[in-house]
Amino acid sequence: MYAQRGLETTYSKLKPYLFKGARVLDVGCGPGTVTLDVAEAVYPGEVFGIDPEAASIAQANQIKAERQVQNATFQTGDARMLEFGDNEFDVVYALSVFGWFPGPIKALAEMRRVAKKGGWVFATLGGEGTLAMMYPPCPAYEKVRAVRQKYWTDPEDPDHYYDAELARRSAELFGEAGLVDVHLESTPGGIYFRGQDKCDMAYDLMFLDYKSAGAEAYGKLFSLGVLDEETVVAAQNEVKAWATHPYTARLPGIGVIAAERA
Repeated sequence: MYAQRGLETTYSKLKPYLFKGARVLDVGCGPGTVTLDVAEAVYPGEVFGIDPEAASIAQANQIKAERQVQNATFQTGDARMLEFGDNEFDVVYALSVFGWFPGPIKALAEMRRVAKKGGWVFATLGGEGTLAMMYPPCPAYEKVRAVRQKYWTDPEDPDHYYDAELARRSAELFGEAGLVDVHLESTPGGIYFRGQDKCDMAYDLMFLDYKSAGAEAYGKLFSLGVLDEETVVAAQNEVKAWATHPYTARLPGIGVIAAERA
């Protein structure tokens, strides 16, 4: 799914902050498809993409070679300890990854540190809290989501951390990180109806398929007695039915935030 993302198709709101010759950092680049689009947009500027997963960096480098992009560099890295100097980048961005950062304020402060004075720190922050606004309602899924958030999160273990309620803290995060001139903008459109939100539907279904993804983590929840297989199966079937319902609707869960460095 991440490899299908693109600057134009997925994150077009980043485009106004880019310009020819810009030096750019992508924090949490994944397979690098957006990074490479950005590299083409700012050429001959330089673009760096970092990700903690070596497999993602390997995939990014493979796609880079296939697309023959020369001005992009990929390397492993930690958002909370960026291996770059102060005031290096015109634009520093993180797209739909902040929920997985145990220290989001520290990561934003690091992004601010490496951004040039007057440069831009840009991020999208998701929030599963809006799933409560799904129609038709999905009570079993809501129960699974709530249990996951409470018990499946370990701030000391990045492999078992995800903050599903982060978007509502957007103003706080940017303010505490020392950023000024903060602009907060929710996803346009208000409500997604059937046929407008295929990516999120696919993600919801994948995340609930505990037999092929997350089986070990779900097993721990079962052993704690806070969740059972019957509820998870019911939730999965519920979301499948929701995704094909003729009157499907949900509120979007992504916020778009940009902040100019002080």
